[in-house]
Amino acid sequence: MNRGELQLDQIASIAAITQDDEDIEGALRDRKLVAEVKRHHLLLERVNVRLRIWNKVWVGCMLLYFSLGATSVALSAFAATSLIGELARQRCSLVAAVCVALLGFVRPETRFKNVVRAWRRLDAERTRFVTGFGSAEALLTVLEASERDVTEDEYIANPVPSGKRAKVAALADKLLD
Repeated sequence: MNRGELQLDQIASIAAITQDDEDIEGALRDRKLVAEVKRHHLLLERVNVRLRIWNKVWVGCMLLYFSLGATSVALSAFAATSLIGELARQRCSLVAAVCVALLGFVRPETRFKNVVRAWRRLDAERTRFVTGFGSAEALLTVLEASERDVTEDEYIANPVPSGKRAKVAALADKLLD
């Protein structure tokens, strides 16, 4: 073998090794891309499931809110008339009171407002993510924040008193310190 043939053999083997490295790097890039696509798909599926659940919660709260409210108003109106007997009026009053108590205890209006707030935020972030304007980290952050919003009983737990009440509360705080 002469020197020229040796160089050609070396160049060919280097090219083969380089080609193999490029194939390996390409395969690794493909695997990373496939793994990332799978993670994004799982994240989107979790978000979609959460949105479907919140939709059902919203519908249930709205139905409860309007059915109990309408029932209590109608029964109160019947109880106030003399079109029905005394026993029927008492029963209407009782059922109306139970409906109003359930509305006050369950508070479906507060719950569906929390669900709608969380649902809108999560849906907007999902849209940004799907269209390529958002990141997976931002979507996860909004998902976590939205779940906290939904599980809160009251959006504002302790409203700040206004006017004279605020002054009295501030004075009471100073006295207690």
